[in-house]
Amino acid sequence: MKACVRTLTKLLFVAIPGFHRILPDCLYYIYMPFNILLVEDNNSFRRTLVEILIAHFATMNITEVASGEDALIKADELHPDMIFMDINLPGENGLETTRKIKQRHQHTLIIILTSHDVPEYRQQAFHNGADYFISKADDSCVVDIIARIEKAMVNKRTQSGQQSVGASRRALLRQFITAPRTVCRMPDCMLPHVCFERPHSKPCSRIVHIGTA
Repeated sequence: MKACVRTLTKLLFVAIPGFHRILPDCLYYIYMPFNILLVEDNNSFRRTLVEILIAHFATMNITEVASGEDALIKADELHPDMIFMDINLPGENGLETTRKIKQRHQHTLIIILTSHDVPEYRQQAFHNGADYFISKADDSCVVDIIARIEKAMVNKRTQSGQQSVGASRRALLRQFITAPRTVCRMPDCMLPHVCFERPHSKPCSRIVHIGTA
């Protein structure tokens, strides 16, 4: 059932422009599409984390890879919103992979997720461009991961809204300029000013049509 809901919601986001704006805030954070790349060679840990994230975020898209080389390929292909990066990986390590991804995708959030919580790794991780560092050994590991994702989702929504507000205002202005308009002369009308042609809240017997701009 949950899988069906996730699939349907994803289709609505794609098929209906602005679908996210008709959702209440609490539902938006649940159903907003969010792309994660999980770079982890421990299959057991990777599958456990995926199950936890899917249970918390209905429309999260999670791509799993087990090496730094595959991470580079998927980062270029998918442009994920967030990457969880292990350090000890087959071939190129996660710190070097982080550096290369950040050079290509500066706005992608990268969280180092490792069992090796030592100052040298932390320092090198941030030097290579990592945004956060989470230790798998911490009791709050899962809580920290979910909190980071929720914060990133809020930021994504805010940025999306700021980018679309200008276009929305231009569209409304264009609609106002080109639409047929009427002026109600009734003093008790709830819409006494220029309005689009639509049923008034009260019967209006003195409507003057002023044509199309």
